Amino acid sequence: MELPRLEEMGLVGGGLPITIAIPMIMGSNMGTTVTNTLAALGNVKDSEAFNRSFSGATVHDLFNLFTILILFTRRTTISPA
Repeated sequence: MELPRLEEMGLVGGGLPITIAIPMIMGSNMGTTVTNTLAALGNVKDSEAFNRSFSGATVHDLFNLFTILILFTRRTTISPA
């Protein structure tokens, strides 16, 4: 389970409306998806390390993408505009 980052907790806890905070969190998740995939590609020379790191990155990517999908669905039901 991925723990919420400090800026994400501050977005909602700091008085920012949830309809504005959700797209920010979705963007944050998309950014870490790209970053971990690039980090996994750094192990391309070592086959075993590459397989492990790329597998971990793939699981992380799927978790983030499903989170984005759930949050996007939630956002559209809260505020369709």
